[in-house]
Amino acid sequence: MALSPISALAALSSLQSQPLSIIRLSESISSSTNPTTTTQNPNARTSDLPTPTSLAADLTHYRDLFSKLRFSYLEQVTKEKFLRAIVGDPPLIVEHSENVEFEK
Repeated sequence: MALSPISALAALSSLQSQPLSIIRLSESISSSTNPTTTTQNPNARTSDLPTPTSLAADLTHYRDLFSKLRFSYLEQVTKEKFLRAIVGDPPLIVEHSENVEFEK
């Protein structure tokens, strides 16, 4: 039996004792896992402040990610050029001498 939208809303409203709030729900979850967050200002905790060591580690990590992203981008561009050369009309045929010139 399908409920009409109005009757479904009325049924949900009668079951709900307090209004739902994502922020309130997240506060209850975070307070159960870390009791210091409710008593202190999260911005004032010293454990969250970056140190020179952590900043250097983050920089190294992001450099690695960027180099992987750059490699992936170049790989995709190369694949795209290759596919366009194959399916182009007329197909682009590369000679050995062109490859030798390109490698220089």
